[in-house]
Order: sequence, then C-alpha cells, then structure tokens
Amino acid sequence: MRLIKIISTNWIHLLGFYITSYLYVVFAKLIGLDSAYDDWSTTIFYNLLGVLILLLTYGLVIIIAFYFIILLLDSLLFQFKGLRLIHIILIEWVIIIPPFIYWAFKEEYWLWLALVASLLGTQLIRRRKLLKKYPELAP
Repeated sequence: MRLIKIISTNWIHLLGFYITSYLYVVFAKLIGLDSAYDDWSTTIFYNLLGVLILLLTYGLVIIIAFYFIILLLDSLLFQFKGLRLIHIILIEWVIIIPPFIYWAFKEEYWLWLALVASLLGTQLIRRRKLLKKYPELAP
C-alpha cells in the first residue's frame, strides 16, 4: 500500500514539465529564439494552451515512456531498505536524463535541457512531500 502511495506522487513531474515548457517558450521569446508570434500577449496567453497541446501530442509518447520507467524504478528501488530516499531520487534522475541530454544536442532543441532541470526540481519536491508523509524514509 505504501508503494502505491509513493508512486502516486509522480504527478508532480507532469506539472513540472508543463510549467518548465511554458517558461521556456516565454524565455525563448525574450532572448529572440522564437519569433513565431510578434506580440507578447499572444506568446503569454496562447502558449498556456499551446504547451498543453504540445505535451499531449508530440510529448505523449515520451511522457508514457517516462512514467513507465519511473514507475518501474520506484517499484524496484523502494524495495531496498538500505537506500536513503535522496539516493533513490538521484538514481532515478541519473537513469532517466541521458535521452533528454542526447536529444537536446542531436536536435538542437534546448527545451530538453530545461526538462532535465525540471525533473531534478520535481524529484526534490517529491522527496520533501514523501518525507512529510513517511518520516521513516529519512536517514
């Protein structure tokens, strides 16, 4: 039962990916990488929905694969009683990020690097939430 509750904390990653993708679009407009829209109001408001559509279409296969891997890693790593929570969180991050980094440089699509940072941030937020719920996970 505890493992299911631990696994249920993974929703934070989807929220983190959405926020990071949105902020990336705004940042890209700010530094001149994106010139799809001439005015800021279109960039700011249109992309609230545009980023969601991006995640649910182009990113859907990647999100499904990501959640499959992280659920598998949660199921395996949380079985080891000797591993500290911070180690589990960091092991998951290190295992998951190589494709993101590869795609960033191969495709020259720098959003992938922002998503790597987002994953680390959401993993740390997730750790804090898990420690509140399950203090026995603390060292």
